[in-house]
Amino acid sequence: MGYANLPNDKKSRQDALIGVEYSGINDTALTLEFSTRHILGYDSVLEHGPDRIYQDKKQITGQIERTFLNETLTFTAFHSLTIDSENGGSVSRVSCRFEVIDDLTVEVVTVLYDCRGDGAFSPIKDNDKILTTVKYSF
Repeated sequence: MGYANLPNDKKSRQDALIGVEYSGINDTALTLEFSTRHILGYDSVLEHGPDRIYQDKKQITGQIERTFLNETLTFTAFHSLTIDSENGGSVSRVSCRFEVIDDLTVEVVTVLYDCRGDGAFSPIKDNDKILTTVKYSF
């Protein structure tokens, strides 16, 4: 992989991911994943902007999705946590989608960012959002 702070140097990375999904509850799906990334031949210059990459990165993500009202209303909550004592962070996304009629859907989404230190989320830590979508298909 190439990085802005080391334009003439390519680094290899080892990734591992394990996850589980459970859908044994009616109209509900639960997902949990753990990932780890390790950069081989790491150089500490990558810790500075714009790359902001550290040698090891561990991340946990979880999601719950549930449907209501004969699958016309869908609630989804997602959370991703980067595990790092100094530069970790997280992003949370909560959405609610409602099919008013077959061709009309309304969705409200909130996205919240949290960061510690100078981590990957620090450039966007003050960019929490509330989004609304109205979609009509014809």
